[in-house]
Amino acid sequence: MTFEATFGRPFSPTFQPLSGGKDVAKFYCTTTGGETLTISALTVSAQVTVDWGDGSTNDYTGSGTRTHIYSGAGTFTIKISNPLNITALTLSDNKVTLNSADIAGMLNITSARFYLLKAGTFDSADVSAWRPTTFLPVLNAYRLCRNI
Repeated sequence: MTFEATFGRPFSPTFQPLSGGKDVAKFYCTTTGGETLTISALTVSAQVTVDWGDGSTNDYTGSGTRTHIYSGAGTFTIKISNPLNITALTLSDNKVTLNSADIAGMLNITSARFYLLKAGTFDSADVSAWRPTTFLPVLNAYRLCRNI
């Protein structure tokens, strides 16, 4: 399993038991209108529905890049149903706010990559049930970028 996150600032991971599951994974997108949100990679083991937060939904199976165009400005809550079906998720969009508590239910994830996001909070306790084999803390990514 691979886990990487970049929010442009360091964090110190802590590990605590995960409490409870979630029936959706969600994150937020803030647009000025006429902008496209890109989920760089979404791989699922069975169908999921993405509710784009503006009244539009799409059903997805398999893997691929997923995009949605927002006609109006605002902050939208994107919800992905059946988070146990999500096996890979990559978000690299500066319109996205991601909080670890909102993706905790993705217990079968094998690859999670989050880069160059607008904002968010991350507490490794929220995703401790993921059992990653590789964990790249933001602190390491931050130092790597700063030394270039």
